Amino acid sequence: DAGVAGDLDVFASTLTRLTIQGAVVTVIDGAGLISGGTPDRIFHITNTVANSCEIELVDLSIRNGAGVLRGAGVRQDGGRLALSNINLIHCAANDQGGGIYTATSQVFSMSGGGIANCSAQFNGGGVLIDTPGLAQVTLNNVGISNCSVSQKGGGVRTQAGSNTIMSQCLISGNSSTSGGGVSVRGTL
Repeated sequence: DAGVAGDLDVFASTLTRLTIQGAVVTVIDGAGLISGGTPDRIFHITNTVANSCEIELVDLSIRNGAGVLRGAGVRQDGGRLALSNINLIHCAANDQGGGIYTATSQVFSMSGGGIANCSAQFNGGGVLIDTPGLAQVTLNNVGISNCSVSQKGGGVRTQAGSNTIMSQCLISGNSSTSGGGVSVRGTL
C-alpha cells in the first residue's frame, strides 16, 4: 500500500542494499496505528525489490503490527532479508504469519532474537514460511513462544515446497489444533 497507512514499505526495484540498524533498544511500535488510525504491518519487503537486493534489519523490537492478511510484523515478498537480533511481539495477522510471513524465492534468515505473543487466524502464528524449494530459509538461535493460530503451526508453519533449516531454536508455549510448536508441510 506504499506506506499509505503508516507501515514501512521497501519497494525500490533499483535498490541493491538496505540496512536498518537500531540502537541498544529501538522499538518500532504499531500501537499508534491500532488506537488512532488504520492497523497495518510494520515492515513490507514487496515483490518489486530485486532478488539480489540485500536487506538487513538489526537490533530492533517490532511490536503491535495488525490488521493485514499476512505478516503483521514483517512480510517478505522479494529480496534477500536477514533479521539479526530482532524481537517481534504482539503482532496479529488476519490470515497467516502473525509475526513473519515470507514468500521469497531467494533468502530469508533470522538469527538471535525472538517471536512472542503473535497470532494468525489460520496458519503460522509466529512464522509462516511459504517459499519455493530453491529459497534459502534459516532460523538460528531464535525463541518462539506463546504464539497461536486456529489451525496449523502455532509457532512455525512451513508450507508445501518450502525448505527450512532451524538450529538452536527454543519453541515453547505455542498453540494450535495441529502442530502447536511446529507444523511441517514442506521440508524442515
